[in-house]
Amino acid sequence: MPAFVNSWLIPLVSIFFIVDPLAAIPAFLTMTAGDSLKKRRDMALKASIATTAILIVFATAGELIFKFFGVTPEMAFILNSARMLPSRAQAPIARTR
Repeated sequence: MPAFVNSWLIPLVSIFFIVDPLAAIPAFLTMTAGDSLKKRRDMALKASIATTAILIVFATAGELIFKFFGVTPEMAFILNSARMLPSRAQAPIARTR
């Protein structure tokens, strides 16, 4: 693969799916239903700036933050897996005969 794909394209696509802006549209429209178009634009801009800042901070200093708190990659994986357990426990069980 070209270097561009590994260094830019794959991370950008990953971030797009992590942030999932398309899924946020209905919630944003519902929360701002009574607001003017200008206020909606201002709120969207502020949310975009905050999201970008958080992503930049964690992309550049995420490893240092994890080291500061003593979190290893293995711990992060286990914690993320444990976080998913309640949603899996509530998933419907397929009944077979």
